[in-house]
Amino acid sequence: MIRAVGFDLDDTILDHRGAASAGLVALLEQQGWANESVPELGKEWERIERIHFGRYIAGELTIAGQRRERVRELLAMIKVEVPDHELDELFVEYLRHYAKSWTAFPDVRPILENLRGLGYPLAVLTSGLQEQQEAKLTSLGFLDFFDAVLAIGTLSAPKPDPRAFLELSSALGCPTHEVLYVGDDPHWDAIAATSAGLHGVWLNRDGREGPDGIGTEVRTLNSLVPAIHEQNGMIA
Repeated sequence: MIRAVGFDLDDTILDHRGAASAGLVALLEQQGWANESVPELGKEWERIERIHFGRYIAGELTIAGQRRERVRELLAMIKVEVPDHELDELFVEYLRHYAKSWTAFPDVRPILENLRGLGYPLAVLTSGLQEQQEAKLTSLGFLDFFDAVLAIGTLSAPKPDPRAFLELSSALGCPTHEVLYVGDDPHWDAIAATSAGLHGVWLNRDGREGPDGIGTEVRTLNSLVPAIHEQNGMIA
């Protein structure tokens, strides 16, 4: 029986890829740097983020260190040189442009209103930094929908560590098997949640081919309530 619902944030609630790409374009325009030499620079920026933020999660880099590595690799790709002491300032400028581009997917508010109306406790479990993730939810007007926001800074361990999902279940006041968790990453969200005892759901907005081990897959958040009803043996 599903009694509570947890959400990932980036690329589940907030269009992180779109905001990151827009923020990068704005930064390059501000600096007067051309990017014609790198096709699909937005996807490359996403790849760089995934690698170096993953190194931060693994304890190999500090948060500031992974930011510097991301900027350093970007500059190498577009063949621009700046002194190392300017890397932090450049990332701050990127973050400013990124924040200006925060938008939610159109299916988010309806599902939050629907689930709240049905009486489900809701929480966010995200691998981002606590202050920034709460700022995103506040900017989007969604913070009050959630009973808890768990992110780096309040968690004892980040996703995909099982402890993160146990802390989510505890915050929602339910045992793990009564919590549904939905996110866009098949491994860090759906499979990791299921491995921790929750009901993991992969939000596959792009229709990608997924790995083995996905229990439930949805293409839109509008499908969550029917998925919950199915789990609970109810007619949608």
